Amino acid sequence: MGDFDSLLGIFSLGWVGSVIGLLGIAIAIFIYLRTRQRTRLAFAYTAQQLLGSTGALPRDITLQFRGKEITKLTRTLVLVWNSGENTILADQIVSSDPLQLVFAEGSQVLSATVLKQTRAVNQLQTILIPEPGNSLFLRFEYLDTGDGALIEVLHTSDDRFPLFLGTIRGMPKGIEDLGNIRSMSGKAWSFRMHPRIIAWANLIGGILMVAVGIFPTTLAKMHDVGFVFSSPAFALAAGSAYILLSFFILYFYRRKYPKALQPDTLLSDSKYESRKAIQGDAQQA
Repeated sequence: MGDFDSLLGIFSLGWVGSVIGLLGIAIAIFIYLRTRQRTRLAFAYTAQQLLGSTGALPRDITLQFRGKEITKLTRTLVLVWNSGENTILADQIVSSDPLQLVFAEGSQVLSATVLKQTRAVNQLQTILIPEPGNSLFLRFEYLDTGDGALIEVLHTSDDRFPLFLGTIRGMPKGIEDLGNIRSMSGKAWSFRMHPRIIAWANLIGGILMVAVGIFPTTLAKMHDVGFVFSSPAFALAAGSAYILLSFFILYFYRRKYPKALQPDTLLSDSKYESRKAIQGDAQQA
């Protein structure tokens, strides 16, 4: 009866009701996240300059495109996918404002290739725009939840990442920019410091603390220690907090794009440019 009496004693405390209430809120948020219905198209990117001042290729290498020498060449990978719960149909794209990837004015898009797509039936394709030559259209039949593609673009722009323009009916906030693929995949973190590793450690510790708070006498006997946890109520509260924090970190640092679209290699660029800086330059131009 020792453990049962201890459990009754814990639930008789006033603050335990608050902890249960917080857990109820957390469960409600989880159910909402699992059942919500949104129309969302997201994209992410990574890039590497191949030819130029910081290019990966030797400087004495020269390239030509349509008879003209190229002094700059950048490879950009763009992930595009349906990150919502509703299907996006081709007729939802506004004809007067089609989907397009646009690089800096005066640059040239040399090629655009769909490297991967979740399903061929989506018929996702890229179409280069001849004039002025710094952009390309993006078209598809439909995208269910998680459907998308990995697109490789070779271009001469100083801005390594494009603007994603276009309007889709039912998406008043526009296309969602989720930033660099490296930060989303976790490859930029070392194994020791990866937030998900820390979250799992916190989760295990939180579960153990909750167990100590609920069954202090039994656990003490199991481990043959000569004492009972001095404050089971504190262990229960702290453990619950650790568990909630762990779930938050795991959700925040989850891989947001479909696993099927994971690039085979992540590109590195010593001159990483943030999206805000690029958009600011575009607005000034």
